[in-house]
Amino acid sequence: MSAGALLVVLIIWVPTVRPLQFSAGALHWGAITAFFAMVLPLTCFSFFMPHLSLGIGPIISSLELPASVIFAFILLDETVTGVQIIGVTLIILAVIITNVIPVRVAHRYQQMGQ
Repeated sequence: MSAGALLVVLIIWVPTVRPLQFSAGALHWGAITAFFAMVLPLTCFSFFMPHLSLGIGPIISSLELPASVIFAFILLDETVTGVQIIGVTLIILAVIITNVIPVRVAHRYQQMGQ
């Protein structure tokens, strides 16, 4: 997935970026950003997801969006609107509800059988 994204970005942006000279600092910070934004998360996701239960995986995956919004607000000083907060909240609630309701139904079913 990352290789495909890199290929698309290179095809689209290389003609516009090619004449520019890159400084060593830009390449240094670009490499650090690429590692923490693409390599490390995808590696951890691919390695650890098969070891998690089915209910935990979607919840952890859904936390990416709120984390991005929070860190964009804190580190980049971006504005966060009320609509964005409501959207993030709805996503998290949807994932939690779809995982909590089946657990409660199964628990009630077990109680009825005793």
